[in-house]
Amino acid sequence: MNVRKSSIPARNFKLSHESPPKPRGPSGEQKRLVRGSTVVASSRERDLGVRDCDKCPDCIEPESEHEQPRYPEQPTEPDADKLETEKWLAPFLERASDILEHRAQAFPATNERAALVRKLLPSWNIDDILGFARDEIIAWFQSLEQGHRTARVSPQAARRFYSAGIALLVQKIPQLELLAADVARVLGFPATSVRCSLFCNRRAARTLAHFDSADTLTVQITGSKTWRIAPNEHVRLPMDTWGHPDVPGHELRLYMHEQFPPTMPDENVESHRLEPGAMLYVPRGHWHETESSEESVSLHIQILPRTWADVVLKTLHSRLLRDESWRATAYRLWGLEREGDWDAAKALEALREVVGTLTPEDVHRPAPWTPTPDDCIAPRARGSVGVVASAKDYKSVRLTSEEFALEHATTVQMSPSYLRATLLVADGPDPLSAKDLAARVPDLSVDEALELVRLLCDVGYARRASAFAGV
Repeated sequence: MNVRKSSIPARNFKLSHESPPKPRGPSGEQKRLVRGSTVVASSRERDLGVRDCDKCPDCIEPESEHEQPRYPEQPTEPDADKLETEKWLAPFLERASDILEHRAQAFPATNERAALVRKLLPSWNIDDILGFARDEIIAWFQSLEQGHRTARVSPQAARRFYSAGIALLVQKIPQLELLAADVARVLGFPATSVRCSLFCNRRAARTLAHFDSADTLTVQITGSKTWRIAPNEHVRLPMDTWGHPDVPGHELRLYMHEQFPPTMPDENVESHRLEPGAMLYVPRGHWHETESSEESVSLHIQILPRTWADVVLKTLHSRLLRDESWRATAYRLWGLEREGDWDAAKALEALREVVGTLTPEDVHRPAPWTPTPDDCIAPRARGSVGVVASAKDYKSVRLTSEEFALEHATTVQMSPSYLRATLLVADGPDPLSAKDLAARVPDLSVDEALELVRLLCDVGYARRASAFAGV
């Protein structure tokens, strides 16, 4: 994989392009095709958040109604440039293509990394960290069955849990969200793919052997912690977290065929003692357990998996929803027979045809290209068109294209003839060229239709029609 700087443009900026005034068509229409604002934003995909035990209370209230939370003065959000993320993350960036999802890697402690990461917060005292949090904190403890359990607790209750020796996972601090966005920028990943949290441990605190469903990069901030890590020979790249004595979920059982061990495996175990400034990468699915020899705080950066299954299924789902037949409820599955309804065989047969129409450009944003009057285009699988505002002589049209966890949206002012042509591209069963559009919308010349075609491709809404895919 290539790890690179993100090239995502700033949000809500005006493009300089504006078409010169168009002549009036046969209908007396004043032609208008003006590109306005472009927005790039993260899309909400499936939540890969921390899984909490459903047997634990959602929140534990303070014991006394007179007890008041201790809120220190909130720190100013640091400038992303001052975080110097690229500098302290550099050793990982150099190795990322080789080690991501493959093997663990420890990076020696450096005073520079320790100092740079500590700039994230003005204080790393546990009371201040809990005070910075504006939402519930996750208490992480061991059950009587010697398994991991969690509970969401208030910051006030969290302090008492911590005093009792229970580890805390702190996530909802604005500075952590800022760092997560900056790490995603440095890696070139969607912002929703990275999450940051703090693990706060008392002396002798332990986490038992388990594996996670996300890659983890941890930086020791204060104190020390020892990690024991081993490759997972039972299952590769799991999509779920597991620790003894949990019962594996349905999805995990699809590809696991052996009983998981209750403790760390004996073979190929690595041990790493992390001091302040040390950094450790643990791949998704690797067994690991930890122990703190002293009170410690560590930063955890999780890279959430966006799998090919997720990406392709999202693309296919969007393409299917364009067809009314796929939007119909599958009543037949529950015994309600209706004339004309599909059965499973018909649905699968139709699915094969749809899959054959997809191209790589439906999955990811196409490379720039310049259509000619004869080049045919088609809407991308996750492209949409919607009128968002109307004026006397034109409408504001929002053209949207989505990649996985990333949305591009452009607002264009269109006179009626341009809008008709755009909807022909959006709703037509076959790809269309500029010449086709000019023939179907007499108010548009071939040159005007070609300008529209180029705009639709330039903003990522449409793609070149692929001969091998039939569209």
